[in-house]
Amino acid sequence: MIKCRIIALTLLGLLTAAMAKAQQQRPLSIAVLANATALPTRTGEIFRSVHPGLAVGTAFRYNQNPVNQLSQTLKVGYVYHQFVQHSVQVYSELEYKRLIRQRVSLAGALGAGYVHIFSATQVFRRNENGGYEEKPNWGRPQVMGTLALGLGYLLNPTSDKPLEIFARYQFWVEAPFVRQYVPVLPNTALHLGLNYPLFKRNN
Repeated sequence: MIKCRIIALTLLGLLTAAMAKAQQQRPLSIAVLANATALPTRTGEIFRSVHPGLAVGTAFRYNQNPVNQLSQTLKVGYVYHQFVQHSVQVYSELEYKRLIRQRVSLAGALGAGYVHIFSATQVFRRNENGGYEEKPNWGRPQVMGTLALGLGYLLNPTSDKPLEIFARYQFWVEAPFVRQYVPVLPNTALHLGLNYPLFKRNN
């Protein structure tokens, strides 16, 4: 729990700093995703065993450069792993985006956050009478780290509110998963989504 509190305070500090410097538009980001419990070397698992999810977030710009953009993201995500767990994520990333020829962008992001995991099946415990009773499903806290690469395309780059479609490949880990034999659980996720500015841009 102490580690989770440290992560939460760090995220709050990063977000506060980003908001203080944010002078431009703040995008609303919405993406559907396919998740797999696998290392990046086994990317094909994403398509073989699809575990669906959703990610929603925004970003706060650190600079005003229209080509080289540095931002702090804040995102909330959900992933459903059938028969195993529901994962609720809250995380922040430092993201660098490079705009190429007005429409295409490449991005990289590194971040950390908090995951709360709920069992997708009933969990029982042995009672004093030797029988079994269902345990409350309050879930358990986890720490997460994330690394992502993205490709974006602006549909209307000259508009005051340009709409961007994007694909994002994310590698993220959660810990401690099972201390005895899987302390760190690797995940890969493919995001497909939209970025839409909530306010007009100033540049």
